[in-house]
Amino acid sequence: MGDFISSSTLSVGGDFFNAALGVASDMSAFLLVVIFTMIFAFTVGRDKLLTLTASLYSGTVLYYNFPLDTYVTSDVMSLGVYVLMVTASFFALVQIGMQSMESFFGTVRVTLYSLAIAGFVTALAVHTPALASVYTFSPEALAIFEPPTYYFGWLFLPLVATFFLSK
Repeated sequence: MGDFISSSTLSVGGDFFNAALGVASDMSAFLLVVIFTMIFAFTVGRDKLLTLTASLYSGTVLYYNFPLDTYVTSDVMSLGVYVLMVTASFFALVQIGMQSMESFFGTVRVTLYSLAIAGFVTALAVHTPALASVYTFSPEALAIFEPPTYYFGWLFLPLVATFFLSK
């Protein structure tokens, strides 16, 4: 009975050790991200963390819809494109925090920004399969919003509008 307990304990212990080692390596990567985020917050400003979060979301959407993915031939280039999309998103979105609400919300600016958002939402709607069963877009709308290269442009347009209209 003593041999059974010790051998099963060693087996469980070995599995536990390997699992703990795997968690520790993942945890160290997680902790590095936490440390870099804290350094970012203390150097750039804590108010930019929300902008960083939003830019990660929008950069990810732009990355997955990047129209020139055939030219991205390596993992390093792919990572570079992702970092570029997140960085572009961050610099576009940081403009919101730098401006007062009065300077951003002029009638012409609101109109142009609304057009950019409407194009973005329509492009998302055209590419949502579940919506196709409820609403049918015209061939003209599909010609404008459906091609992958145009879709990327519609996804990128609100960021460009935010950057230029908030100055």
